[in-house]
Amino acid sequence: MGLAGSGLLAAGAIGSGVLPQPDPLRDEVIVSTLRQGTPRIVCVAVAALGMALLVAAWLLLGRCLDRAGTRGLLLTATLWSAPMLLAPPILSRDVYGYAVVGQMLQAGLDPYRVGPAELDSSWVASTSVSWLTVPFAYGPLFLVLARVVVAGSGGSLALSVFGMRLLAVLGTVLLAWALPRVARACGGDERRALWLGLLNPLVLTHFVGGAHADALMVGLMVAGLAFAAGRRPAAGAALCALAIAVKATAVVTLPFIALLWVAQLSGRSWPLPRAVVATTAVAAGSFAALTAVSGVGYGWIGTVDTVGLSRQWTSLPTGLGLVASAAADRAGLTIGTSAVLGVTRAAALVATAAILTWLWVRAARREGIRLIVEHCGWALVALVALGPAVHPWYVTWPVAVLAAAGVTGRPRAAVVAVSAALCFLVLPDGFNLSRVTEPAGLTLDVLLAAVLVAFGTRHVRRSRNRRHRTPDKATA
Repeated sequence: MGLAGSGLLAAGAIGSGVLPQPDPLRDEVIVSTLRQGTPRIVCVAVAALGMALLVAAWLLLGRCLDRAGTRGLLLTATLWSAPMLLAPPILSRDVYGYAVVGQMLQAGLDPYRVGPAELDSSWVASTSVSWLTVPFAYGPLFLVLARVVVAGSGGSLALSVFGMRLLAVLGTVLLAWALPRVARACGGDERRALWLGLLNPLVLTHFVGGAHADALMVGLMVAGLAFAAGRRPAAGAALCALAIAVKATAVVTLPFIALLWVAQLSGRSWPLPRAVVATTAVAAGSFAALTAVSGVGYGWIGTVDTVGLSRQWTSLPTGLGLVASAAADRAGLTIGTSAVLGVTRAAALVATAAILTWLWVRAARREGIRLIVEHCGWALVALVALGPAVHPWYVTWPVAVLAAAGVTGRPRAAVVAVSAALCFLVLPDGFNLSRVTEPAGLTLDVLLAAVLVAFGTRHVRRSRNRRHRTPDKATA
């Protein structure tokens, strides 16, 4: 069922995927017919049916994991991915932006200072209009890899896109290698880790089908956790530095790698400070060396906030800001939407910092690799949930780490439900349905915020009651 679903998704992408502009196959009668009018709508329906079959197969597979083996799951992931390897990109136009950035570097332009619009190339027409004037926000390692791919393509956009997909496949393979190792170190079931973190349709379709750079970042990040949990924390910190050099969000993993390093310093004085210093030194040294070799500098640091240019209800602080802005307009207040979003996003940033600190301190007070890795996963959940923009593939960051940690019960059910739902948020051509579901989405944001406030209040009250009861029990 999963292979059939993936095959239909790839077949539908021929007419409804993220196609280059101008279309090199516009003169091919059969292909050009599929890409316009009613046949194109049929292709969208075929791709949607394929996604539904893939999700259904994944959910059914999750109910019979006891009869599955690790090799069988890896083979299944390979089969499900195979049809998407040669199909047009799906679900996002970002891969064309990666190719353009590689071409910009070849032309001597700094992608950290100017956007693709400054490049005199026909490839620019294939990138998303939203990012034409926006500097590139990925790290030096990914820029170097993009330049190598474009240089080896012989000036072909199609080959460049295929090369970027191979990089995403490399990240996915690295994830497949790392997940079982982290799961074993955590004392969990490696089969369930592979099912939730690798065979997850959200992961396969966006990593292989969409060729996202996040695949390489996630692969390196989980591999870093695997090395750190396997008593090689220095290698783990170095791999995490490479993940950061792809995308800055991987930096959240570093403090938890330091906690995994603490176990290697047992019996020595000040193990935690020593581990933090060692992790920071290895990661900073690795990143500095890579940046020096790449020659692209540190300009990416000033571009990490460009994600905030997207305004969608899928981001909780952005959704609440849009609601507050609409309420202010109805009340006759002359407060611009940008000003309101600045306040809600700043508050979310402060909340994120507080949550990440609390999770790290809590993990530091507890023993066990599983708890450290799980807290790292929840830290990534907070980073995504409270970020200024949330795209479906962002959710793959925490999903991979929580899968490796062996999260169970209601949290695991929530991860499964969110993953399945987000598979249908974006059409094959990259159109995000959040644009046409904003009223319902904003209502959901308000309800979610109310639930979180109620949950937080309840948790604080329980904590206070426990502190009050403890002295009474001791006296008794």
